[in-house]
Parts: sequence; C-alpha cells; structure tokens
Amino acid sequence: MRLQAVNDSHLREHHYLDSSDDCFFFGELSPGLDNWTPTKKLVYNLKKKPNETGYQYKAGAIRQTALLLLNAIKPSSFGEITLIPIPPSKVEGDPEYDDRMWLVLEELKRNLQPDLDIDIRKLVYQTESYQASHKSSTRVSAEHLDSIYQINDSGQLPAPNRIVIIDDVLTSGCHFKAMKKILLTTFPNAKIQGIFVARRKLDSDFD
Repeated sequence: MRLQAVNDSHLREHHYLDSSDDCFFFGELSPGLDNWTPTKKLVYNLKKKPNETGYQYKAGAIRQTALLLLNAIKPSSFGEITLIPIPPSKVEGDPEYDDRMWLVLEELKRNLQPDLDIDIRKLVYQTESYQASHKSSTRVSAEHLDSIYQINDSGQLPAPNRIVIIDDVLTSGCHFKAMKKILLTTFPNAKIQGIFVARRKLDSDFD
C-alpha cells in the first residue's frame, strides 16, 4: 500500500472535492463481497467495536495504519506539519465513541525516532453524535457538519502552518471539506491537506 494522490479522474467519485483539494490515500475500496483485499481488511479491522467478533485485530490495524503514515511522511516534514483526526461520528462519552484515528496518531508518535517529534492535536470536535455513514443509508450533509464542528480553543496555539487531516475512508469528501472550511476560518494562512487509509472506488458500467 503506497500513498497516492487524489487526482481529477477521481473527483466524480468524491463529489464534495474539487481540484483545489490536496488529498492522498493508500488503497481503494470497491463494493462487493468478493474483493477481500488487504485494504478492505485493514479498514474493516480499524472500525471494529468492542462487542464485535474479531475486536482483537483492531490494535494491529491501528499499528499498521500508523506505520503506513510513518513510512509515507518524510522525516524532514515531521517538524513542519500538524496532524489532526476527523472526529468520529459519536461524541466523547457516547457508548459507541471510537477515537480510532487519534489512537493511530498516538501510535505514530510513539514509533518516531528519538530525535524526531510531531505535532498531533484534536483541533476540531463536534457538539453532537450522528449515525456513521457505513451504518446508515442516509449520509450526514456538509451543512450539518458545518453546524456541529467546532474549533478546540485549547489546541489553537501555536498556530499551525500546514495541517494534515487524517481519516480512514474518503467517500464523498463531505467530512474533509467541512473540516477544511472551519480550519481555514480560524487559520486562514494554513495549508490544508488530507490523508486517508483508503478511498471508496465506485464500479463503472463503462470501460
């Protein structure tokens, strides 16, 4: 799994994104049950809940994702970027709260060489829970995310110059776009990028 850029040919599958958005992904997810790829297995284990069969594989998926990031980011960049997770669908305190991407960033920080450091922050939080997209036929809208995303006041300083948003799956691009919007409101001079474990790849009826 190597880091790849989301390019113009992908934008029809992520309709909230446009050519000004700077996003990357490691693998692709296609619909169907017959394509149990390493990418699909990794994402499936990342999303495991404590009451689900195979929950013991979640910790390994967190470590694997952290190592993907470690190998993809140039050592010279660690002192220049601020990595932040997209908040999970449930707020802290909810029984289904799953802060998996923050755990990935903490694991990344633990695996750095002693002479390196990286800035990880929970810069954005949300004020209410919603149904996760992969568990509902109704997807949350960018307008709704705009209304519930808030900047964490305690994490604003020092002001970041380059922010990398981290999440597991890029679908419509709705969450990334809402995150980018609120971050630029507070940090208008920051460069905003996104890294995803996988992007959803839609099957086409045509070659």
